[in-house]
Amino acid sequence: MISAASTLLLDGGSCCGLMGGWGWLGMTAGWLTMVGVIALVVWAIRGPSTAPTREASALEILAARYAGGEISEEDYEKSRSVLLGSGPSRETSHREVGA
Repeated sequence: MISAASTLLLDGGSCCGLMGGWGWLGMTAGWLTMVGVIALVVWAIRGPSTAPTREASALEILAARYAGGEISEEDYEKSRSVLLGSGPSRETSHREVGA
């Protein structure tokens, strides 16, 4: 009788021990729940990750400007040839502008 009373006093008066009968399984589930909640809070604050966006190349920008009607076909062809390296060099075009 004394041993049963001392057992109830030592484990907090419950019938199943300090962990309520779940043991290490319950303890692990509790830790995983806390880690999950913390991860959700961090994710909510930072926002979902997005894939890094690639910047458009000069040729893509040039083609988009031509398609949108911002530049003429002559300007498009001249700029395209300069970008591809088969047009007039920058030094030549600067001399022409400054002259």
